[in-house]
This record gives sequence, structure tokens and C-alpha cells, in this order.
Amino acid sequence: MGRDNFQIISGERRFQAAKIAQINEIPCYIRIADDKEMLEMAIVENIQRKDLNAIEIGLSYQRLIDECQLTHEDLSKKVSKDRSTISNFLRLLKLPIEIQKAVRDNEISMGHARALLSLKSNTEMINAFLKIKSENLSVRSAEDVLKSLCELNKVEWVIAVPHNIIGPRQIYSDPYR
Repeated sequence: MGRDNFQIISGERRFQAAKIAQINEIPCYIRIADDKEMLEMAIVENIQRKDLNAIEIGLSYQRLIDECQLTHEDLSKKVSKDRSTISNFLRLLKLPIEIQKAVRDNEISMGHARALLSLKSNTEMINAFLKIKSENLSVRSAEDVLKSLCELNKVEWVIAVPHNIIGPRQIYSDPYR
């Protein structure tokens, strides 16, 4: 941009609102920024919006990490959140797409989604998600169901008779009975 040209990096909605209200002057900061800094500022401002869902926040955090080469710690300082909060939002991106969509569409909460991450496979997550949704389980109830499911799927070590071979035995049962 030239010396007398400016680009809005953040605050576009406020600027548009001021134009509609016919306000001719608004307070602003003028900064010199390269493309990376402009991207970082724009994404950080977007994350501050109240109407974002947990998946959108996670995607924004991931974009900042990828494109601005930030660590979780650096990012936590930029957005004034605990590092563990950043990690929790990013973990949601490991969920199957169907579950991410349900979080985006407010069919389940972030608490439900985080509980589903305790399961090992996508199939288990989707089956548990369908149960949570069909039974309209609270987060606490969902956590209890998932905890019992995880306990049922633990590998149990037994001595196989008559050969006295020690080995794993998977417990198979229907956890949704």
C-alpha cells in the first residue's frame, strides 16, 4: 500500500457500522504490518467474536499455528487463553467430520465432543455420538456412558489353559444394552 493508502486489518464491522451511522471520524491505530502480521491480527480479531462455535475456533487456532508458525504457548499469549484451552479446541479437529458438524450445528456441545475424544476409534465415537444424540444425554451422563464403554474395552490379561500361554483377551460385549 502507498503512503496515503490504508487497509483495515481488524474492525471492519465497526467501520461499516460507523459509515451507516454517518460517523465521519473513528478512533484507530495505524500500524505497519507485513502479510503474516496482517493475517495474524485478522484471525485473532475474528476469534474474539462471540458467535463462533468450538470447531470454528479450533480451525482458527490451527490456521494461526500453521500459517504463522506459532506454538500453543505463543498462541495462548496472543489470544489471552490458557495453553490447555488452546489444546482442547485443537483436539476437537481430530473428531470425525460428522461429529464436528454436529458441534458446528449445536446438536452437541463442546463438552460432549471432548468426552467422545476418550474413545479410540472413529466408529466408537460415531456410535457413542448417535447414542448421546438419540437419548439427548447431558454432558455428565454422556461422560458416564463413555467411561463405562472405555472400561469394557480394556484389554484383560489372562492365562490360557491348558497351554499356560499368557496373552491378551479383548472383552467383547454390547456397551449400549
